[in-house]
Amino acid sequence: PAVENGALKDKANMMEALESVGFKSMHVYDEGHPHFDAPWNFLVAFKDEKSRANWYRSSAQIEIEIHKRIHRRKSGKPPLRYFDGATMMGYQLTPKAQQTVYCRKEPTPWECDEYVGAMPRTAMGGGGANEKESDGGVVGRPRPVYSPVLERNSRKVLNASGGNEAVDDSTVVARLSSTLQETIGKKL
Repeated sequence: PAVENGALKDKANMMEALESVGFKSMHVYDEGHPHFDAPWNFLVAFKDEKSRANWYRSSAQIEIEIHKRIHRRKSGKPPLRYFDGATMMGYQLTPKAQQTVYCRKEPTPWECDEYVGAMPRTAMGGGGANEKESDGGVVGRPRPVYSPVLERNSRKVLNASGGNEAVDDSTVVARLSSTLQETIGKKL
């Protein structure tokens, strides 16, 4: 059943309340590291687009931020046991089950018709009025506050400054090299 009709009705109510008090974006992710019987679901809500952009940083950008902010251990072991850039990339991909439940809403959200079950029509050369916007939405249609469909189908990597710039590998390598040079005080 749809979230608002099933066992997760409280979750739907909470998400509606968060949206009503001004949260601009929500994202659900699974975490299996706590070693409970099954992975746990977590909801992250963002009040602005810059915070959302930070969530979608690339693995390399996350590694840079960890390197800048976390103190090294004297032993040389990694300071974080269960979190790194690759782990964060996994959090960025909304679980498929969330998309399935979301698309059971009545009426069916437009993005379910646009993206689920096939390549996006815009990626296949159709488009027209449905031409994709840079934030994963579609021209003329607002990006919903919560849409696991758009989250799963987004192809852009958001940069740290809060924009929707596509970041290629050479840019990430240059940023990483620059940060490392500043941190250790010598050229690589």
